[in-house]
Amino acid sequence: MSRPTLLARLVPLVNAGLVYETGSLASSRGRPAQLIRFDDRWLRVLAVDIGHTRARVGVIDIHGRELRSRQALVDMYHSEADATLLPLLDAGAELLAQGDPQERLVGVGTGLPAPIDPRTGRPGRMWTMPRWKDYPVTERIRQRWQVPVLLENDARALAIGEASVHTAGTLLAVKWAHGLGAGLVVDGMLLGGEDGAAGDIGHIRIASDHAPRCRCGQYGCVAAYASGHALTQQLKLSSLDELVARDQAGDARVTEALTTAARHVGTVLAALSSMLNPGSLVLGGIIGRIPTVVEAVDEQLRRTALSAITATLKVTPGALGEHAVTTGLARKVADHVLRPDVVDAALGRAV
Repeated sequence: MSRPTLLARLVPLVNAGLVYETGSLASSRGRPAQLIRFDDRWLRVLAVDIGHTRARVGVIDIHGRELRSRQALVDMYHSEADATLLPLLDAGAELLAQGDPQERLVGVGTGLPAPIDPRTGRPGRMWTMPRWKDYPVTERIRQRWQVPVLLENDARALAIGEASVHTAGTLLAVKWAHGLGAGLVVDGMLLGGEDGAAGDIGHIRIASDHAPRCRCGQYGCVAAYASGHALTQQLKLSSLDELVARDQAGDARVTEALTTAARHVGTVLAALSSMLNPGSLVLGGIIGRIPTVVEAVDEQLRRTALSAITATLKVTPGALGEHAVTTGLARKVADHVLRPDVVDAALGRAV
């Protein structure tokens, strides 16, 4: 490529803030070569992770590192969607304003504990958040910021985040908190499913006779036995934080309930592992990261599945902790906005 042609290609990228010159390379003849690198210094993603009972808003760099964040309590079952989302966007605006003036917002990623309809880009029906079906999340966010907005199920976003720090080609991740969900990443690609509902493992039925009724209306769902909601109801506790604190304090009743719940989940994950043969099974969420839970899930899975499936399988707590979902959301946005066709379109060139 001739120098004029190369410069013609580079100038729009420099003007768009995507590449920059970092100096020159000594040459034995002719002009010294200019060093060009991807400009990752000031590109930022706003990640809005909304769970059933708590939310996290973070300003993340393009590599998934959280720079600033806030947390808030939410009530997805009782509250109107606007009443939940808009204050979180206010918090995001304040976090963005606290940064260096050179920072540039390139996209917003939002995670919800619901299926995301791939045709409409809106939340699907979910009985735990009845006021959110078809709620225009993307449109609300674009009223604040004219940047790409991507919506994803929170458990699948967690899987994207954890896949960024694990080497397994096939990674199955579980978000176990108020509810139960999962995500599958194969060779860097997330499985979304035909209707955006892939990973809804909480409503796999594990019993029918004399089984507890799930909030979905069915009897015997694994969530009716093992979700954070079910456990706090069963143990008459006020919150998941109390559940974790009591387990850490050695409350035998709580530890026994967690172990029993983990065995139920381990049975379900054994079946999924037999089908998918993952290299890594990552347990995330406030319950999934509890050592007692990880150990019991691992034990039940290996007891249930064939040794050919579990021989090289690693069962671990999430490496990213409470940052997993926001990291996944940031990576999803970065992968989108830096795609060649998206960059071409932004520069006004034909794809």
